[in-house]
Amino acid sequence: MKNFIKTHRYALFLMIFFVIFLPMTIFLPAQTDNRAIVTGISIDKKDGKYNVALQLITPQSNISNNENLQIVEDEGESVYGCIKSLGIKLGKFVGLEHANILIIGEGLKDDDLMNVFEYFYRNSKITLSTIVVFTDNEAKKLLETSAELNNNSSSSLQNNLGFNTGAIETSQVATLGSFYNDYFSFSSLARVPIIEVKTDKDQSDSSGGQSSSGGQEGEDLFTGQSSGSQSGSDSSGVKVEPLVQNNGESALFKKGKYVAKISKELTNGFSWLDKDTSKGVISLKGVTDNKYFKNADINVKVESSKTKMKYEIKDNKLICNATLNLKCKIAEVVTNEQKTKTLIKSLENYLTPILKEEIRKEVEGTIMESHNYARTNKLDVINFYDKFYKYDLKGLRKVLTIYGEDYLDVVEMNLKTTVEPYK
Repeated sequence: MKNFIKTHRYALFLMIFFVIFLPMTIFLPAQTDNRAIVTGISIDKKDGKYNVALQLITPQSNISNNENLQIVEDEGESVYGCIKSLGIKLGKFVGLEHANILIIGEGLKDDDLMNVFEYFYRNSKITLSTIVVFTDNEAKKLLETSAELNNNSSSSLQNNLGFNTGAIETSQVATLGSFYNDYFSFSSLARVPIIEVKTDKDQSDSSGGQSSSGGQEGEDLFTGQSSGSQSGSDSSGVKVEPLVQNNGESALFKKGKYVAKISKELTNGFSWLDKDTSKGVISLKGVTDNKYFKNADINVKVESSKTKMKYEIKDNKLICNATLNLKCKIAEVVTNEQKTKTLIKSLENYLTPILKEEIRKEVEGTIMESHNYARTNKLDVINFYDKFYKYDLKGLRKVLTIYGEDYLDVVEMNLKTTVEPYK
């Protein structure tokens, strides 16, 4: 007997283990029986009351439709009150560990978002990497509409923004963590991406006739999203608009409160100076280089971009020296009066000195337009205050003594842009 046990000790151990623990595992109730898994949150406010909607996911082994997706909502005096009430109504603990997106509706424009986010910052379960987006419509509407596009609408929106993280054409991703840091920075200004959702009125307007705008139909070369008045049509010729759109616009929040909505063009200018921004498309009109192009409209694709910023304070001026290195290639020649056979060879370099100069002027012009907007409206979008504070605190204090809140008026932006062919 001893020899048998000694010889088969490992097999006997495994058998005893399965006999004791396997039945417990089989009959163990699923976590989702007593815990609601939240992947998306929307917050609205109307008539002084908050409306919080939660997207709940029940994992299934075979998903072919939206059967595992549920959106529940509640109205109350506070965000925490709504979530607590939903937990009671559902008979489950509300778990925020898997929440990956937080949508803010236009009804919260007059609120300090730091107060709205108070519950989340105190909750150790939710991650600070949760993405924050703003919508001009109801936040709940965006959560519901995006669910029509994807079984997990929060993941759909997260992937949309994640895809555009390095793109010039869109606002940088904002998270709970970055919003917190921006709020307590000296400039107190945060930039949040805007996601639009088609309303019932928009749908009826788009199907009621042709658009009155004369914009070009198609998609952005890089993002693959609608831009301007672009749209598609179905087989019957009726104009079709995407349900959810990321048009590259941004919402600016000063000390947690909404102050402005900036266009895609202004967003582009600020994005060029972001270190994480690396790709984009530059559209040029009427380029003539006396070699390949004559009055040509060209789309240039930026395959990689590196930005370096240096700061100095001199004669009570805040000087920012920005160096941009762009590696580009021609993505498309839309129109060209000069027809050249070799021009369509993709491996050839057609970035002539004149074309490089046009690219440089376009990029620097876009940056300066955004900088002038920020200076005129006293919105420190680039966070110059914080950057000069780190560089020279004593010099900055002297400038602030003279100019106070008008310090942006003495920020001098020097740009040096180099354009190279992408290989």
